[in-house]
Amino acid sequence: TQFFLSRQADPKTIKVKVNGTVIKQDAQDGWQYEATNNSVNFSKSQIPPPNGTVVVEYKAICLP
Repeated sequence: TQFFLSRQADPKTIKVKVNGTVIKQDAQDGWQYEATNNSVNFSKSQIPPPNGTVVVEYKAICLP
């Protein structure tokens, strides 16, 4: 249910797809971004299936 991102994300730019389908940002029926650990967390109703393809696109924040 939790997918860690490789770079610090700009939360406004995050887009999530599971098996090619866009998943909305919604705490109850979608996904949420957790800034404290830089991860995307899926709600129970949107957990990706086993062997599913999860694509998270975003712009990284450039840190000094």
